[in-house]
Parts: sequence; structure tokens; C-alpha cells
Amino acid sequence: MGAFLKVTTVDTSYFPGGVRAEKAWVIHNNQAWIPNFEKTATVTKKNDKMCLIVTSCGGPRWEPGIRVDVVIQLRDEDDNVYLLKIKKQEVIRTE
Repeated sequence: MGAFLKVTTVDTSYFPGGVRAEKAWVIHNNQAWIPNFEKTATVTKKNDKMCLIVTSCGGPRWEPGIRVDVVIQLRDEDDNVYLLKIKKQEVIRTE
């Protein structure tokens, strides 16, 4: 399985300076996968919203169609930590 994690701002504004994605957890039932991000997150504009994108591969072979919860840990330049969670995201494919 691979992960494509996209964090968007609510109002199309830029991300505050120094915000970075540090860690994530993809959770299914009693199992959690902690992806290793492949490269530094990119900040880009998609569908008129600023977003932070990180990717990873090498995860478990969970079946497409299952639902997972995702938690991502962000840290800003003042060393504040933010945990964002989204529930019941569908696994599209695992290749």
C-alpha cells in the first residue's frame, strides 16, 4: 500500500512558514501503519486550495475498499505540534 496524504488550508491561504509533516499513522481495526515519507513535503495549490503533500510506499497489503483512519503530525517553526485526524478514508488501491 502507498499513501498520498494531502493537508489543505480551510481558506486557500498559504501554510504558515516552517510547517512540516513529521509522521503519520494509517489505522485499520487494531493495526497501524506508520509510513516513512519518501521526500520532503511539497506545498502546492490544488483546486484553488493550498495544500501540503507527502507520499509513502511499502505499506501493508490491505484490501481496496476498506476504510482507514489517518492521523498526521505537523510541526511549525515555533516547535508547536498539531495532530490532524480524518476518519473512514477509503483505500482505493494498494499497488
